[in-house]
Amino acid sequence: MTGKFRIATIALASSVAIASAAFAQDTKGTVYYLVPTLLDEFQTGSISALEMFLGQVGYDMETLNADNKADLQQTQMNDVIALSPDAIILAAVDFNALAPSVDAARAAGIPVIEFDRQISSTMSDFTSVAGTIEIGYVAAAEVERLLTERNGAVEGTVLQILGDPGDPYTLDIQQGFEEVMAAYPDVEIITHPAMLWEASNAGTIVSNELLVNPDIDITYSHAAHLSVEVVAALESAGKAPGDIYVMSSNGAPVGL
Repeated sequence: MTGKFRIATIALASSVAIASAAFAQDTKGTVYYLVPTLLDEFQTGSISALEMFLGQVGYDMETLNADNKADLQQTQMNDVIALSPDAIILAAVDFNALAPSVDAARAAGIPVIEFDRQISSTMSDFTSVAGTIEIGYVAAAEVERLLTERNGAVEGTVLQILGDPGDPYTLDIQQGFEEVMAAYPDVEIITHPAMLWEASNAGTIVSNELLVNPDIDITYSHAAHLSVEVVAALESAGKAPGDIYVMSSNGAPVGL
């Protein structure tokens, strides 16, 4: 290595070290995001969006995935509270199970932001959720249209596939959907939960229901990733496109 090259290399390394130190000093702190699962594109997309926003305002973000396990997320909350971060963003696996953890974090002086999944049984510092009841209204309007197109009237059978019943997101969608559909007594709504939001559970629900209810008009899943297995189950049962309409509550690319 020549003398000039060695000097230039040392200077570059020093510049990088100085820049890194300056960057570290500019960081305001750390926010932890406790995500329930990485099974669907909304959750993975939310990580990117939150990292971008928090980075723009000067915070680092650490993400912990609970793999749809409430007990694991409770442990993660306890561990994060011990680290005293600047804030916790929580998308709860189970809104009942995580309420005490929210209380513990706030008692320790850590702000808690409920994201996507609201915990109504306790207080938080901020809540950001979708209009889930309104999503149910929109879905009901589409079911009305499709049944009229298919049967000449708002009548028929709808298989509604929820997500995990520990998640208020799916319960609110169900509330809005069934509130509107109550006006149509000639529509039978069969409802089952896909536990843990697991897509394979949605496929099993469809397969089982087709054995006893072969004349289902519409399957309505509360997330697009569930519809992937719904379609697979319909194909396995010998159903052709259009035999049974398939709906879901979001437009995630995986379901399109």
